[in-house]
Amino acid sequence: MTNVISLNSDFSSGYDCAKEEVASGAIYCVENALMSFDLDPPDSEFQRGFRHALMGIVTGK
Repeated sequence: MTNVISLNSDFSSGYDCAKEEVASGAIYCVENALMSFDLDPPDSEFQRGFRHALMGIVTGK
């Protein structure tokens, strides 16, 4: 038996989108982008994936 984790496609899309926006320079201050989620918490899988990617960039993971 294997352990398989299946991510929601919206989560993955949000994650990929955040990585692309940082790479392209559309997001130039990741910390400020993360602060926006403190004011308005994510309410969709896309936004949760986006936030997760930004957190990974900040922590280096």
